[in-house]
Amino acid sequence: MKITTIPLEEAIGLPLAHDLTQIDAKTHKKSARFKKGQVITEADLETLRAMGRENLSIMEMSPGDVHEDDAARQLGEVLCGDNLRLTEPSEGRCNLVAESSGILWYLAETVNRVNQDPDWVLSALAPHARCSPGRWSPAFASVRSSWKTTAWNAPSRRCAAANHLLFCPSCR
Repeated sequence: MKITTIPLEEAIGLPLAHDLTQIDAKTHKKSARFKKGQVITEADLETLRAMGRENLSIMEMSPGDVHEDDAARQLGEVLCGDNLRLTEPSEGRCNLVAESSGILWYLAETVNRVNQDPDWVLSALAPHARCSPGRWSPAFASVRSSWKTTAWNAPSRRCAAANHLLFCPSCR
């Protein structure tokens, strides 16, 4: 992936490389007005100009690159087990959410295998923690914005090779 700064008008149809924040006049809170990866439209130009933007940093994916959200989704599919649902990725982060009441069960080795890679962070509730429906259990995030196909496969292969999936069995 390459990040390039280009004039505002040339950014239409291209994904942002970074969040663009703005302070809300009513609440006086700063938040992301435009999210990293959001594709700029012609309708966005007026708001961007009002924010004082003349240029934008955009992402250019190279052949063989995997976007952070796609990498997170694919690792999530390896980790997601029974009674868990994978959330849509955002900024390289996914959550596994309990679909029913139960106990979160996993092998610490699974978490350790993912966290051995400095480009991934996997956090989870303590083993055997009680879960209720809708509660996120494990969460994981990519530290990178994009991956070469061979690089993002490493944590996924380590988890699959161990055959240890995170899952939350229902309590009856």
